[in-house]
Amino acid sequence: MELKFRNWFEDKKKKKPNTRTFVQGEHRLTITNVNRDEYETVLGVDFLFYNHTFNLFMMVQYKVWEQDRQGYIYRRNPQYQKDIERMNALKDRFKNPTHLNSVKDYRLDPLPFYFKLCQPTQLRYDNQLVSGIYVPAEYLEYCLQQKGHIRTKDIPHGFHNELFIDLIKKGLIGSRGVDESTLEEIVDLLLDEKKSVTLAETNSVYK
Repeated sequence: MELKFRNWFEDKKKKKPNTRTFVQGEHRLTITNVNRDEYETVLGVDFLFYNHTFNLFMMVQYKVWEQDRQGYIYRRNPQYQKDIERMNALKDRFKNPTHLNSVKDYRLDPLPFYFKLCQPTQLRYDNQLVSGIYVPAEYLEYCLQQKGHIRTKDIPHGFHNELFIDLIKKGLIGSRGVDESTLEEIVDLLLDEKKSVTLAETNSVYK
């Protein structure tokens, strides 16, 4: 099955095992799956975004709504607790001072940790970018602290796919000043936790 993004075209010359490269004008998007273990043994999947133009990093953890008689609901659970504790442990590393070192350093939100909430029917294991809402980890944690669970109406602020990707592409959300060596450290950390990592990197074709 083809991996499809609106207005992005695959560069067949860059096609490698576990890697796909797409081009949109002067921008290049490379998506790589990194995995040390058999898929049957991994404990979860993290989606990492890295924008070379703005040196920004984002990590997205997928979660699935449950369904009951009142509609969709997401409950705090042990796996979520592990995920949020890991993000909190890394938070100070990315919460940079407010002063800017470059015109490219400005962010609406400098923290790189997000969750994506998907309906069960939307979480497909193919190459399509599934529907859902992206929620900052701090915001989701605040919402869950109220009752230990949330419903769709409890989250008035969230991003759909196109808005989220556009904000990353324009460098408006995500960490500041993350270089490739730091990114490699993060990937190694996730792999050590038996995670499967999908890494999407974007930069300009012409420098």
